[in-house]
Amino acid sequence: MIQSIQAVLIPANIIGSYAAPITVLPAPPAGFINNILGISHQTAGGTAYTTASKLLYSSGGTKFMEDDAVLAATGSYNSPALKSAATQTIFSTTQAVTVTTDALAATGTSTINAYIIYEQIQIGA
Repeated sequence: MIQSIQAVLIPANIIGSYAAPITVLPAPPAGFINNILGISHQTAGGTAYTTASKLLYSSGGTKFMEDDAVLAATGSYNSPALKSAATQTIFSTTQAVTVTTDALAATGTSTINAYIIYEQIQIGA
């Protein structure tokens, strides 16, 4: 079954995420795997983040998606993240999904809503 989860990233989280990545999707229960089908972002505005330019999604130390425009958005922004892997590749993981920035964000006031679309399936079923 396809599911979705919303992660609300407030400025304090985003600024601190370079040093302490934020868990946006917990690891699935034992015997299950999460297939990440897509991620999109929405913000209603605020001031752009400085220095950091990308939100990076990882699991188990492997970066699999990124957004290179949401941190610079100063108005309404709604866009899908870009896959780091081949275009139609679904990223599968048994670990938590985290988000961080590519550099320390010095300032910024935008709250970012991240929407993660995934399916959780039993391994070997």
